Amino acid sequence: MDGEDETGREPAAADSMTSRQRLADLLSMESRSVEGLAAEFRCPPRDIEADLRSLERTLKRERKKLVVEPARCRKCLFVFDDRSDRRFTTPGKCPQCRATQIAPALLTIK
Repeated sequence: MDGEDETGREPAAADSMTSRQRLADLLSMESRSVEGLAAEFRCPPRDIEADLRSLERTLKRERKKLVVEPARCRKCLFVFDDRSDRRFTTPGKCPQCRATQIAPALLTIK
């Protein structure tokens, strides 16, 4: 019964990982938005954003980096560059054309 739980099954690999470890694993495989991650983890985007801030510090020690492709307006192509060091969530509207069709920032680990 080594490594088995009370039902006699081996625990799934994801069960043994913390949410931040799962987050790092997902972002090292492919780019994701905060909103997409929040839906997958079933939690508010602000919780994912807090985990990402902590993950950034951990990655720095491992000599890795959280790369942010900034949000972009789909109408006028305005790029939200100045947001990437403060917020990862998608802005509500474009300051240039006032459109609300904003492509979210995409995050990945390199």
